[in-house]
Parts: sequence; C-alpha cells; structure tokens
Amino acid sequence: MKKLITLLFAAFLLCSCAPAIQKMSNFDKAYPLKGKTVVVVSESHKEVSDFANSVTTTMTDTLNTHGVVAKAFVQDKSSLSLSESPVADFAKEQQAEFLLVQNFTKVNLYNAALSSFEEELVLYSIEEKKPVWKASISWNNPMPLGNGPGVTAARQSAMELLIADGFVAANQ
Repeated sequence: MKKLITLLFAAFLLCSCAPAIQKMSNFDKAYPLKGKTVVVVSESHKEVSDFANSVTTTMTDTLNTHGVVAKAFVQDKSSLSLSESPVADFAKEQQAEFLLVQNFTKVNLYNAALSSFEEELVLYSIEEKKPVWKASISWNNPMPLGNGPGVTAARQSAMELLIADGFVAANQ
C-alpha cells in the first residue's frame, strides 16, 4: 500500500510539471498547401532570435515532409539590409504563393532556458494579398530545460492546427 501511495504521488508530481499548451485558429476557407511554395519566417526580439530561427527551420523541414515546398527565411538581426522588405524580396525570389509568419509576442526565460511563449501565426496569400489563416499558441513549461521543448511545442502545435484546419495533409 505504501508503494502505491508513493507511486501515485510521483505520478501526480510528474503530471503537474507537464507543459501547458493552448492553441486556436481562425480562417474562412482552407487553402491546401501541398505542392505550393511557402516562405516561413519568425519574428522575435533579438534576445531570442536563435530560438525563433530554430522554429523557422524546424517548421520548414516539417512542412516539406507534408508535401509543401517550404523555404526558410532566417533573419540575422545584427546585419543591415538595404532592402526595404527583405522578406518580400526573398518570397519574390522563391516565387512563393504563401508567407507563413510566426511572431513570438511574449517569450520568458528562466536561467537562460525557455519557460513560456506566446505566438501569433499568420498565413498570407501573396496572390490575394490578404491573410487566409490566423492562429495563436500559448505554451508554459513549469520546468524549463533549454529551448528544445519550446521549439518542438511551437512547431508541433502549428502543424496540428494546419492539419486540423485542412491546410496541410496529415502524413499516413
């Protein structure tokens, strides 16, 4: 009986330390992205640009595995650009049909480890010149251990929403 109580207490502690994710999306109609070119870019404060760039590259890789022609636009916050809009120029070079912007509006660090973030996502149709999908994700990790879990949570949550909303086909 003592082992059972100890085991239940340990399970309770582990469950209370699990990261919490809240996510929601809004759109009028689905635009299937399979075979379409999508430029992925993340916006963030320069202090967490490494995290944002990691999310950009992992999101691009994941979209590619789902049949989307995704191209990452990784921003170097310390460099100077003569272009008024380097993202738009990159999208034009890639002949992109859509632009997925991941904007990290609030990021909290605890001892240099990511403890929480709030993210706003917008999928723009370049042809229609308007947003066709919007989403928001909130993630909170009571036991921060580096940036890896946050990168995974941002990518996985965005993909779950894109799949559920019919923009990206689920892998079989």
